Amino acid sequence: MSEAESHNLRVLVWGPSTKNPSDDQVKFAEKRKQIKEALVAEGHEAYFSEDLVPKESSIPVNLHEAIQARESDAVVIVASSHGAIGEVHEIGPLLGQKLLLWLPKAARKGFTDEGIRRYIDAAGGRSVFFGSEDLSACSLALASVDFANDKRYLQAGIAARIEDLKQVAPIKREKL
Repeated sequence: MSEAESHNLRVLVWGPSTKNPSDDQVKFAEKRKQIKEALVAEGHEAYFSEDLVPKESSIPVNLHEAIQARESDAVVIVASSHGAIGEVHEIGPLLGQKLLLWLPKAARKGFTDEGIRRYIDAAGGRSVFFGSEDLSACSLALASVDFANDKRYLQAGIAARIEDLKQVAPIKREKL
């Protein structure tokens, strides 16, 4: 295993349900599934929230999702459904640089463009508009993998720098 591969990420992929999506969400749900598969193929651990929540849990789903997001290294959201938009509003700004937000171009005018997109970007996240041409290509999946890999390489670089610094000034104990 290479140094970079030892820094594979835990990535949460939110968006429309992949189980029985509504007619207008089928193409978005399929894209969400492709993003997850592309991340796994690259060596990352990728999850859907609904696969992690125990069916018998009495804890509300939004609390499960907040915990999952906190424990993840990155979160990718395909914000085409009401549920995904709700996740963006409730948790998105707290994720900062961990968030890659995909927004349909159809949402470009109004609250999504002037409100939440700007809020996410100002909080350190990355929001990107996509069109139907992107859905028929691999653009979202490839860019999502690039997003995760950039974070992977940053972690590998930080780990290497820490090891270099320890060689220059050995730390006898972790806490002062």
